[in-house]
Amino acid sequence: MSEPAEAQPPTSAPAAPSKRLPPSAYVYGILGAYVFSLLLPCLLLYWRAQGKFMGDGPPWSPEAFGWLIFTAVILCTPGTTVLALILTVILRRRPQPEAEAERKPLTGFGALAGAGLAVLNAPAYLGLFHIHGDWPRMLGLVLVGGATAGAWIGYQVFRGYHPQYPFFPRWSLRTLMLIVIALGLLMWVYMPEKF
Repeated sequence: MSEPAEAQPPTSAPAAPSKRLPPSAYVYGILGAYVFSLLLPCLLLYWRAQGKFMGDGPPWSPEAFGWLIFTAVILCTPGTTVLALILTVILRRRPQPEAEAERKPLTGFGALAGAGLAVLNAPAYLGLFHIHGDWPRMLGLVLVGGATAGAWIGYQVFRGYHPQYPFFPRWSLRTLMLIVIALGLLMWVYMPEKF
């Protein structure tokens, strides 16, 4: 009579090695978020208000520019940094992108989530003082800045997993035309009422 074979413990398939996102992806994502959702909107607000604060004072006033930079640097930077880190963690938890075809969905989701998170950065709405309470323009600026920053963060997360890709994304002619048209529309919307 043969001896019964000992029961072997069930073996699971070996787990795929977890590839950690390098710190540079976080840093570049935060820097891009700062440029796209704080500095560029500040310049557009200053241009729209012709350098006036709450409609008062001389045009192109350095004092008004100082207030705008104070609002962006001191009040909005902590929120932007925290929201950029949250978005990076959300994008990192998505399935790891394996191919170039997965770059577009990652940056697209980053753009949508970035626009949604940008609405939560409450100090950004202090920019309303510079454009006389014009809510549609301010909301549009917050959404466009957040979407742009989110797409940038999505690309930096993708690039963190694939360091062979360049620092700036490779754009097709269609994407480049859309960016130029979007920036032109944004500048047109923020054009000063009078020069």
